[in-house]
Amino acid sequence: MKYKTRVWHPFQKDLYQISWREKKFIGVLEEFGRDLRRCHERVWRGYCDYDLFSICDWFLEIMPTMLEEFRDTQHGCPVVTDKFDTKAYEEEDNSSFEENRKAWNAILDRMIFLLKEADEATCTKKNRYEDAYSKATEEFIEKYGIFGEKLLTEEEKEESKTRGSTRIYFPSDVEKYKPVSDRYIEAECELRKYQCECKDEALALFSKWFYDLWD
Repeated sequence: MKYKTRVWHPFQKDLYQISWREKKFIGVLEEFGRDLRRCHERVWRGYCDYDLFSICDWFLEIMPTMLEEFRDTQHGCPVVTDKFDTKAYEEEDNSSFEENRKAWNAILDRMIFLLKEADEATCTKKNRYEDAYSKATEEFIEKYGIFGEKLLTEEEKEESKTRGSTRIYFPSDVEKYKPVSDRYIEAECELRKYQCECKDEALALFSKWFYDLWD
């Protein structure tokens, strides 16, 4: 399927496999019931409870694909260039119309690109320290436990019994892993800033041409 989004769709094989492993036949029936309920919600409301779980993700997962199909199947387009002479187009040739269409498609392409960049799953930029940080985290967990519980002092252990809460240690708390952790966090902040900038520019274009997104 050419225009395929990443939003929820019913009867996903992997979900049924998970349900079978966890609860066998009962789990499959429960998953089937959820699918039926969400299909019913989509038919009567246009969205389901899964879409409500994260509206921002739903928007980023479906809108770029919708815009791609809109771009490829549209019949007309708004006037986006001063060079588009409607009268000349009607009386002579369609060169001005084609030039205007190219300009409109360029706007749609920009919106599509920006929305994909704003989505962590489809962004072309990645955290360059991802692999190093993952390796450090795995080593940290193996040595000190998933929450760094092996780093707890006797005093902290006693306090946790009294307060009912335990301090959690992270790789950045260990001198060996702090440099890569700091670099990873810094790069992650830069990446999030870039994605937010793409989101803001995309929504500005979306707002500007909102009433022209029809065919």
